[in-house]
Amino acid sequence: MTVGDASDAEATHVASVSGCSDRTYGWASVLLFLLVAFWGLYSLPDYGMSWDEFFRWKGGQEKLLYYKVLLSGGDAQAVLPSKDLYPGLFDLTLAAANEVLPFGLLALGHGLSLALGVGAVAGAWAIGRLLGGARLAFWCAFFLLMIPRFYGHMFFNPKDIPFAAGMVWSLYFLLRWGRWLPTPRLGASLALGVAIGLTLALRIGGLVFFGYVAGYAGFVLLRELLVGRVGWRAWIRSVLRVAVHGLLVAVVAFIVLVPWWPAIHSNPLVKPFQSLGAVSQYPWSGLVLFRGEFIPAPDLPWYYPLTWLAITLPDFLIAVLAAGLVLAAVKFRQLAGALFTGRGFPWVVVATTVVFPLLFVIVRDSVLYDGMRHLLFILPPLACLGAFAWTRLVDVLRCGWRIVAGVVLAVLMLMQLPVVYRLHPYEYVFFNQVSGGVQSKAGRYEGEYWGTSLREASQWLIQHVPAGNCRVATSAPPLMAILYLPERFQLVSPRDNPDFFISLTRLNYDQRMPGETVQVIGRLGIPMAVIKDLRGFSPTAPAQGEMPSGSELPLELERPPVEE
Repeated sequence: MTVGDASDAEATHVASVSGCSDRTYGWASVLLFLLVAFWGLYSLPDYGMSWDEFFRWKGGQEKLLYYKVLLSGGDAQAVLPSKDLYPGLFDLTLAAANEVLPFGLLALGHGLSLALGVGAVAGAWAIGRLLGGARLAFWCAFFLLMIPRFYGHMFFNPKDIPFAAGMVWSLYFLLRWGRWLPTPRLGASLALGVAIGLTLALRIGGLVFFGYVAGYAGFVLLRELLVGRVGWRAWIRSVLRVAVHGLLVAVVAFIVLVPWWPAIHSNPLVKPFQSLGAVSQYPWSGLVLFRGEFIPAPDLPWYYPLTWLAITLPDFLIAVLAAGLVLAAVKFRQLAGALFTGRGFPWVVVATTVVFPLLFVIVRDSVLYDGMRHLLFILPPLACLGAFAWTRLVDVLRCGWRIVAGVVLAVLMLMQLPVVYRLHPYEYVFFNQVSGGVQSKAGRYEGEYWGTSLREASQWLIQHVPAGNCRVATSAPPLMAILYLPERFQLVSPRDNPDFFISLTRLNYDQRMPGETVQVIGRLGIPMAVIKDLRGFSPTAPAQGEMPSGSELPLELERPPVEE
């Protein structure tokens, strides 16, 4: 056998093994998505209504009314509320679906949120498939699903999960578009424009992608000028070609956005910037629980989002990312050169979509609250970075150390499963073990702030309160309680002699009414909601000041209906 024959045989063997591995990981991905779809649909009814859902329902119905009036020839602008400054892809889709499907807004909204959550996982999978094949694709999807904060929000978050799905798919199409630079394909430009337009239709913060597009194009053009050995005329033609395609992306994105944002129809060229300015200056000063103190949102320290990432990312992902940084430091020279190649730079783009938003909210001193939910959209690309670090680590380790790494990863993943299981359906309140675990954060950081535990509290009332009329007061928007209670329960103001009071423990809401606590809804010993029996107690003003019901709640007690 000649040397050439041996080389050909070795190449054939490697290709065969690689093909087998791709098939294995391909089937593993199929199984993963089937399991997620089955379990997601099975467990979907366990999740209660979240605080913001009413606002999303209202916004969607207002936008739907706009189109009904518009199509009937009426003055559609007259029916739009003056404060509706946000696009409504999720809201309007939900309202339209509710017109033709019999499931109701709650079930449809949760189903749509779940579908978009799974769509975000599919987007992470697609990025992995594009940049590293079937193996990396599987780990990207699996790592994202193993982030409890992301998984838990998938079932009921009408704002942040849809936006995360839009962002990760925009990233995927940006990476595809970048592969053709400096001669982008028309189809790739159109697809990128549609993806960004749909993302903008979910939240105007998707504008950041135009910066990513410009940065990617600028890098490729600069590299072509410096190392491509092309003449000035050819380079200028490349610049003009890319600029035309960039303009096409922007135009397509704007065309896709417009139908979902009725508020800008009266002046499409000016209104978007006015709305963006109004949103970016939203002055919410509600209290936020951080490190055991109630702090006004504008006064939170700059490291607020970094702290939340550090204490809520799963332990396995922290370990993998740390190992990846160590590997990058060891192979710095090799890595530095690779990052500026056609194969390496896409990972710079992925990392930018994680790092830039963090730096932006820190430098700009953006108003944040509810932990890291406003930054959920960075978790899919972060999971992709973790998966890339893991696969590279496995590739460079020798067989024995590879087994050790696999065992460590498996142990760290298995450690969090009992915690997540016991938290169900409140997986989104997860804290990692390296920070002390869930129980160590009780009373120090935001817990069950969405109010989904009121579903369980309402069920307890139904099961344990004797038949007959019963008057119930709540600290939450009335719909969150009355939605689950049959007609024999009458929702009343706390001033109107209620028999029972159901409340979240967030911001000490439960302490605002005197009464005997008869049931605590919680997980792992952490109270999330309480039920108080007020019969025999004076229906006078609550201990910490009056608390009106429903829409009369003061602003400091209401969750602001904002998206930025």
